[in-house]
Amino acid sequence: MTIDIAEKNVCQGDTFCVPVTTTNFNNIVGVQLYFKANPVKLDLVSVKNCNPELNLPNCSLGNLTFNESSDILGFLFEANPLDPDGVSLDTGAVLFELCYPNLMLEGQKDTIRVVDKDPLMSEVNDTSGVIGLIRRTGRITTTPCNCDLNVTASIVTKVNCPGGSDGAINLLVTGGSGDLTFTWSPTLPNTKNPKDLPVGTYKVTITDNIIANCQWISADILVGLKALKW
Repeated sequence: MTIDIAEKNVCQGDTFCVPVTTTNFNNIVGVQLYFKANPVKLDLVSVKNCNPELNLPNCSLGNLTFNESSDILGFLFEANPLDPDGVSLDTGAVLFELCYPNLMLEGQKDTIRVVDKDPLMSEVNDTSGVIGLIRRTGRITTTPCNCDLNVTASIVTKVNCPGGSDGAINLLVTGGSGDLTFTWSPTLPNTKNPKDLPVGTYKVTITDNIIANCQWISADILVGLKALKW
């Protein structure tokens, strides 16, 4: 079974939540996991969105399922003993989300990882006994969060022949966090450099996926036809 902690780019001072997902969660009867981060950088404040299939009594920190001890969070799940097949979840199912305020400065990084807490071990049991556990660490990075998003140039490659589709647009983008979505009209792939374009007028909205309310909207960008030589 795999436990996967998502990677995130976050703003300094923001509170964020990281989904903990799983694959090969098949016929599981018991899970014991311990999560660790550096509390000077990431100080766990809450747990939310617990998977309803686990029937946890309460999705929060201060109960019998989640117990915070120092900088380690323990998670314990036991299937209903009346269910001989245990519990199975879809690939990529979210077990729960861990929420932290980001105490790091811009450019700093930290990890959230599954660890062993002496004398107890992180382990998983299915109906046949203890099974292998693959642990994927979540890496958290503090990114610039000033909305100085801008396009300094739109370089257009014209279409060579009537009816052709070999035009292109290359945007020179500055600012923002670097985690951007490009929404084109008419619809094109999510890229700053669309190609194989016919003659036409295009517009793009660039959205920063980290910085709230940070967008840049273009004027019309014309992909024309090269002058024909006779």
